[in-house]
Amino acid sequence: MNTMRNPSKTFSNHLSDDQTPALRLRTLALPAALALALLIALPLFGRTENNSTGLSISKREMAYLAQCSLSRIDARWVFAEDGPGLVFGRRKIGVFLGGPNGARYDLPFFTCAGQLAGTNWRYINEATDERGLPYGGIASSIADLSGIPLYAPRQGNQRYSTKVNYYNPEIIRWARRNMIPPPKDTVFGVVSYQEIYDEIFARAFHVLHATDVYLREKEAESGKDRFMVYLKLYQAKDYAGRLQLRNEFDAVYRDEYLSQEADPYNYYFSAGHAAGFWLRRGMDGTVDEVRALVREILQKYDPDLLT
Repeated sequence: MNTMRNPSKTFSNHLSDDQTPALRLRTLALPAALALALLIALPLFGRTENNSTGLSISKREMAYLAQCSLSRIDARWVFAEDGPGLVFGRRKIGVFLGGPNGARYDLPFFTCAGQLAGTNWRYINEATDERGLPYGGIASSIADLSGIPLYAPRQGNQRYSTKVNYYNPEIIRWARRNMIPPPKDTVFGVVSYQEIYDEIFARAFHVLHATDVYLREKEAESGKDRFMVYLKLYQAKDYAGRLQLRNEFDAVYRDEYLSQEADPYNYYFSAGHAAGFWLRRGMDGTVDEVRALVREILQKYDPDLLT
C-alpha cells in the first residue's frame, strides 16, 4: 500500500501571506491532547501503516501541523491579550482560554489535518451549502490523518451531538502514541514544544487535571465515588440543567481569567466546563483513555503537576 503524499504545492506555499520561506515568523506547535493534544526521522509527508493501529506521523509532518495550525489562529479571540504568551515575528499568541471544545473551533488543527491528509477537497465539493470548509475544519479530518474511524460503532448514524458522542477509543490511543512530541524537539528549529506548552496551553491542562482529581476523589460525607455521583446527575439533566451544574465546580479551580471582570459571561474554560467534558467521556466510555492521554502529556511537559 503506497501511503506517500504528493502535495500539489510546495511546503513553503503553506506559509501565511506575511511569512517568508526563511520562517520569518516564529512558528509554534500544537500540543496533541484537545480535541484532541498537540517531527524529521521520515521523509516529508511520508507515512507508514502500522497494522490496525493507524498511520504513523513523522517529525516533519508534526511540525507542519503545528506551523499550519498556529499561523492561522486569530489570537484576538479566546486568547489572553495581556500577560504571558509567545511572541514571534509581529504576532503574539497569548494564553489559550478555551478548552477541548474551544480547540475544536478556535484552533484550525482539523483544517490543517485535512490539508495534510489531502482530504479537504472532498468536504468542499460535497457540501451543498458551503463554499469552503466550516470554521475550524472538519473533525473527521483526524480520522483521515490517522486511518482510524473517529467514532465508535455505538455512534451509529448519529451526527455530532451536543449530548454525547461515542468517540473511538482506538483513535485516542493513536493520539497518545503519535501526537505527543518530545518537549525538547522544535518546530523547524524555531521554538520548542515545551515553550509552546508553557506559554499557551498549560492553563487548559491545569484546569483539566484539577477537575479530574476532584472528580476522582470520594465524597467526604457519603464516601461515594464522586465521579459516578455526578455522572448520574449529568445524564439525568437536560441542556439547561447541565449548564447550571457547572456552578458546583467553581471552587475547584480559580485564576485571574475567571474573575467577573475578566469573564463576565462565564465563557472561559473553567472547572465547570472541564467537569462536563470528563462526564461526557464517562458517558461514551472513553474516560480512561482520555485520562491516560492527558497524564502522558503532563508527565512529559508538566511533571510537577502530578507530584
